[in-house]
Amino acid sequence: TVTDTNGCSGSSAPFVVTSISAITPVIVGDNHTCFNETAQLSTTTQYVSYEWSNNTFGSLALASPGTYTVTVEDENGCIGTSQPFTVGNSTPTPFIDGYERFCKFDTIELFVNDTFDTYRWVYLNDTLSTADTLTWLGGTPDNDDVIVIVTDEFGCVGVDTLNAPYTELPVAGYSYEPNTAAVLINTPINFTNTSTPGAGDTVATWFWIFNNPPSGEDTVYIPSPTESFPDTGQVDVTII
Repeated sequence: TVTDTNGCSGSSAPFVVTSISAITPVIVGDNHTCFNETAQLSTTTQYVSYEWSNNTFGSLALASPGTYTVTVEDENGCIGTSQPFTVGNSTPTPFIDGYERFCKFDTIELFVNDTFDTYRWVYLNDTLSTADTLTWLGGTPDNDDVIVIVTDEFGCVGVDTLNAPYTELPVAGYSYEPNTAAVLINTPINFTNTSTPGAGDTVATWFWIFNNPPSGEDTVYIPSPTESFPDTGQVDVTII
C-alpha cells in the first residue's frame, strides 16, 4: 500500500514468494568396473544443466575408476552439488600354480593363486571342474593348454592358461661285458648303463637290482657296476 503527495492511497495486487527447498542431486550408475573400463553415471532427477567433476557436461557422464560429484541447476536457477560417488575397479588375475615340472602321465594338483567367487577349468574345450582346484593327468591325451576362468565378487572375469610341457619318461637300458651266453662262476661282469633320458634332461640316479642267489637281492646305486655271481643258473638284472 502506498500514499502519494495528494493523500491518495492504493494497494498492489498480491505478490507470492514461494520458498523452494535446496536441491541435492543423487548420482546413480555402476559403482564398479572391470579392468579400468568406464562406468556410465547419471542422476535420479533431470535438471537443466550439469557439470561433472571430471569436467564433462550433460545428463550422462562416462567415468573411469575414481570419485565423482556433479553440480546441477534446475528450472528455477537453483544450484546443488551431489555427495561424492566412487567408481571402483576390479582386475581379477588368476595364476595357475601347483606344478614345476612333471613327468608324462603324472597326476598333478593345480590351483589358483587367489580366491574368487567362481572357477571353471577347461581342457580341449571341455569343462573339467568348477572347483577351486583341479586334479589333472598331465600330458594326456596330448600336450594342449589347461585354462582356468574365474569371476570375482563384482562379476569381473579373469583367465589364465597353463601350457606346461611334460617331461618324457626316461628309457632304462644297459649292456654287459663279457657278453656271452654263459660265464664262469664268480667271473666279474661289467654292467654299463645305456639309459636315455627325456629330451633336454639327464639321468640323475641309477638303481640296479641283482637277484643274486644265494646271497639274495643285491642293490647298487652307481651308473655302471661290476657284479659277479657265485652260483649257476639264470640271474635277473633290473635297472631303474
